[in-house]
Amino acid sequence: MKIQGIQTRVMLLALGPATLIACLLAVYFTFNRIADAEQALRQLGAATAQHLASSAEYALVTGNRAMLQTLADNAVRDSNTRYAIITDAQTVRLAAAGFLPSGMQTHVGPQVDPHDYVFSAPVTLSQVDLQDAFSLDAGGSNQAQADKPLGFVVVAMSRASLEQSRRHMLLTGFGIVAVGLAGTLALAWAWGRGITRPVRELSGTVAELERGNLEARADPSAGGELLMLQTGFNRMADALQVQQSELERRIRAATADLASKKDEAERANREKSAFLAAVSHDLRQPMHAVGLFAATLRDRVSSPDQAELVQRIEDSLSALHGMFDALLNISRLDAGAVEAHLQPCHLKDLLQRAWQDFQPVAEEKKLHLRVRVCDGWAMSDPMLLGRMVNNLVSNAIRYTERGGVLLGCRRRGDRWLIEVWDTGVGIAEDHLPHIFDEYFQVGNAERNRARGVGLGLAIVQKISGLLGHPIEVRSRPGRGTVFRISVPAGESRNEDRRAGERSAGQFAGEAVLVIEDDQAALEAMATLLSSWGLKPISASGLEEAREALRRGTIPGVILSDYRLPQTSGIAVVRALIGELGREIPALLITGDTAEDSLATMKASGLPILHKPLRPAKLRAMLSAQLQRD
Repeated sequence: MKIQGIQTRVMLLALGPATLIACLLAVYFTFNRIADAEQALRQLGAATAQHLASSAEYALVTGNRAMLQTLADNAVRDSNTRYAIITDAQTVRLAAAGFLPSGMQTHVGPQVDPHDYVFSAPVTLSQVDLQDAFSLDAGGSNQAQADKPLGFVVVAMSRASLEQSRRHMLLTGFGIVAVGLAGTLALAWAWGRGITRPVRELSGTVAELERGNLEARADPSAGGELLMLQTGFNRMADALQVQQSELERRIRAATADLASKKDEAERANREKSAFLAAVSHDLRQPMHAVGLFAATLRDRVSSPDQAELVQRIEDSLSALHGMFDALLNISRLDAGAVEAHLQPCHLKDLLQRAWQDFQPVAEEKKLHLRVRVCDGWAMSDPMLLGRMVNNLVSNAIRYTERGGVLLGCRRRGDRWLIEVWDTGVGIAEDHLPHIFDEYFQVGNAERNRARGVGLGLAIVQKISGLLGHPIEVRSRPGRGTVFRISVPAGESRNEDRRAGERSAGQFAGEAVLVIEDDQAALEAMATLLSSWGLKPISASGLEEAREALRRGTIPGVILSDYRLPQTSGIAVVRALIGELGREIPALLITGDTAEDSLATMKASGLPILHKPLRPAKLRAMLSAQLQRD
């Protein structure tokens, strides 16, 4: 139902009672007048008939029909009398005047015609007191004769004048009502505008404020309560404008402060990345050399005590490697130097490798590490997805003291869900939003290095965003935690992965050209390669490498540091390959984490190894490159 406006409501309120009263009064008085006119016409008709009956007595007694006709003619002279008829006692018409209906039969008694009122009256002999001495029963005879009608009179009164009077009175009544309504409407319209105009103007001012025009104000031109309303509204608009101005000032100040803090945070992040890149490179060189020497030393010691010392050295180096790997990965992800290469990934192999890597760690903590493999294929980057799974399994084992860890996957629609369940300490609800923050650790205020540096889950989240693999976490303190990675399904890739493989670490004296400007790292690499049965050719730069090649030895692999004096490892490798005139597999070794350096190395197309090197990984890479050669 449409809601009416204020002015319409005011007019309806004013017109409603007035219209009702006027109509009721008009109907009452009009119909009273009509009833009175009808009653008067009936009385006139009855009186006319009675008068004509009295006048016709003598003529009927004497049989004077001329006199009867004169009486009838006189009766119809009145405009309301339509016709008059005089009959004898046997209703034989003796005289008639006026407009008689065709084929009319004489009626006795009052009749109602559709167009006329018809009245009849008997003509009787008036009583005459005659003292007739000769007739003793004269009185009785006169009484009997007086009671017997001499004839009848019929008079019809026309209703035309009555209908005309009725129409006139109805039109007059309706005219009076219409004039009254028009006057009331004019007054209501004038009074309504006096009320609604200020309200409409106030509504328009509200609309202007809504559109943002805070300068809009109501014109205080009304009186009484409306003036108070307009004045109060203007005061409210003034307060609103002041508050809006203050809010805009605060927003500008907050925006400027936020922009300043954002610039400061970005500058701090760039400085952090530059610091990590510089420190990483400077510290990785000696760690790289120490790792290579420790790997060589393990093959040369014979006594159990010495082997235990070497094991402790390697354990410490492994912890340092883990920290540096985490710092390197997070800095590379922040720098955008990591790109995802999506391809079909066999989930069974990925989960089994994770189980094999962490089964010894779980057994050392007396935990039960189980894996439920699924023989399916996913579309992902195998290296990055493997990093995510390894970090989650490592985190689960680290925070689980009893029970075990379950690694598995299941199919849901067109995606695979890789899940890591543990029975560890769990995560409090208020800590859940922060577990993916860098360096955030729960329950490790003393910064125990056995629990890492707090970058594992941060790396998982960054890789998740890079691959587009959503990750979820649910946890109950004291009951355990479950992490879930959602990976799109992929098609299987049929290939013989064993074709052409050689036994890992089986070398036959192949020559390896090692280019490294750090003397300790160069000696450690040469010693390690020799212990694996390879023939290292050492050089600190391009000129020494050229001199070694002039002696006639062609290396099967070139192993070069990226950062060399006055040049880069990429330039050295290209120069040597150009001088030899043949393609030789080459590997780049670097401790750089700077974005531009990583981008340059990646653009070269050469495989990259990051310092400090893990000997097992170096051995596998050399085996693959020599197989390619």
